[in-house]
Amino acid sequence: MAKRRKKNTVQSNVDLRTVIIKIIIGSTVGVALFFALMALMSAISLKLDLDESRYKYFMIAIGAIIGFVCGYITVKPVRKKGALLGAVSVIPAGMIILLFSFYFGHGGIGTVGWIFALISVVFGMLGGAVAS
Repeated sequence: MAKRRKKNTVQSNVDLRTVIIKIIIGSTVGVALFFALMALMSAISLKLDLDESRYKYFMIAIGAIIGFVCGYITVKPVRKKGALLGAVSVIPAGMIILLFSFYFGHGGIGTVGWIFALISVVFGMLGGAVAS
């Protein structure tokens, strides 16, 4: 009689509470990274005396970085539904960033703000897919 192979029965049942906590942690790290990169961008801009027309390129790069980091940090411990959780993890961070931009910008979101949001979500999906 042939021996039966035992299938790998390790189930990673991750409950909703754990996923929400990981999303909050990923978003918090993303917001902290955003403010750190913005401070670095401001220091570089002041040091090099750059004009305001180049800020949008920095913002798009910062959006890509924080999106990837949010998605990666959120999905790495969970290892499930990488692209979806990566995109969802960027949303709370994006809302906080948009609230700050409304407050300090005294106005609405411009084209660069919408591009920033789109790039952040796309790179959050990419970071989540890489981590899963």
